[in-house]
Amino acid sequence: MRLTASVLVGCLIALVAAPGVALANGFYVPEVGVKAGSMGAAFMGLADDYSAIHYNPAGITQIEGVELTFMVADAMPLASREGGVFFRGALDYHIPVPAEIQATSELVHHWAPGFYAYTDVGSWKLGAGGYTVAEYGSKWSGEKLWDDLIENYETLPDDPAGYRKVMGAPPDYESRVKGYMLSAAIAKEFAPGISVGLTGHALYSHWQVEYGGWYEMSYAESSEIYPWTFEEDATGWSFGATLGFLWRATEYFSLGVTGRIPISVDHEGWVKVESDVPLLSSPKQNETFELTYPPWFGAGIAYRDFLTEGLTVTADAHLTQWSEVQKIKRVTSEELPGDLNVTEFLWEDTWEFGFGLDYRLSRSVSLRLGYRNQPNPAPDSTYNFVLPQTDKNVIGMGVGWRQDVWTVDFGLVYQLSDERTIEDGSIFDPNNQLGKHLEDEIIPSFSLTYGF
Repeated sequence: MRLTASVLVGCLIALVAAPGVALANGFYVPEVGVKAGSMGAAFMGLADDYSAIHYNPAGITQIEGVELTFMVADAMPLASREGGVFFRGALDYHIPVPAEIQATSELVHHWAPGFYAYTDVGSWKLGAGGYTVAEYGSKWSGEKLWDDLIENYETLPDDPAGYRKVMGAPPDYESRVKGYMLSAAIAKEFAPGISVGLTGHALYSHWQVEYGGWYEMSYAESSEIYPWTFEEDATGWSFGATLGFLWRATEYFSLGVTGRIPISVDHEGWVKVESDVPLLSSPKQNETFELTYPPWFGAGIAYRDFLTEGLTVTADAHLTQWSEVQKIKRVTSEELPGDLNVTEFLWEDTWEFGFGLDYRLSRSVSLRLGYRNQPNPAPDSTYNFVLPQTDKNVIGMGVGWRQDVWTVDFGLVYQLSDERTIEDGSIFDPNNQLGKHLEDEIIPSFSLTYGF
């Protein structure tokens, strides 16, 4: 019997399922704050509620007295992939064996809570918050992803071309990237209409991924494919800051400018690779790696009572330097199989533009509407369907109700994905992501504020 360890089929879908988290695409969440999210996150020039600690800390000077807020959002992504992958079966004399993929991710709930508190200390405004800046991932059933591969590969023992068999259950795919901020802000109006604010952040990051694939073992008259699974779980803390400026030039017009420095997080955790093939198996071991939450810079304007009394219009532009996210290099005591110690992103910087409307229908009720474009930072060469990166059109809507000391806000954000079609690349490349990719996301949100 002749044994050859021929083809790493496992990477068919993605050898590395690592990219991270979704705000501004990438992995940041633009929907920090119900009102801001409803207005397309075009909030840097307005920044007049609790979410100013994130968008523009100078804006917290507009909050009167003591204020406490609780909010929660539920991000529900639903992705799909339609395409195909190929591998060379030894018994087919290296003729490509097609494996069509037509799968939809499972519906999951990514809860994003937040807590905020503000008070006055003399002429200074102080604020504190704990909120979600990254809550993203997807979950895919291995049986649905690989049903065509298994059907096309497995044959009966009396097949004249030889005996082919699938040796195990297909691996599942799941990713989860979480980023939570603990923030403290200080701001002051240094001159009439001119405020400056600074927020200090402690960022907690949690990275979890699970993915896998197939490995083919070829013999003289038979061939078998074995599943393998990669899993890792790592966490880390780091620190950063956001600086904001707000100029209320007139009673109606204001301008805001904001910048956040990069936050590099050293993650520590564990990693393992499981397979019945010794060549692909690696025991559970400790790992460390660095991942950067990139800097962003933006400017926005707000115009109150635009055209009609009670109508506020906002717009902003926002640069995220995703080029800071180039790769994850895992440090382990034993090298992982293949090139699993390194995950390449090679992400590129993105510009976003947002627009928002807030119409005060009555003294107590406001209606909101917004739009934002979200270009994706991932090139085709490192695209990964497990953490989908597609260009999106983001539509927000919401309603706010205020009565005496209470404010209640409801919002709904729909991230509508553009179809991403990857055509470049060889069908013989086991890492290819050829095909059509979509990822929509629905994010309902709610906040309750008490001020006194």
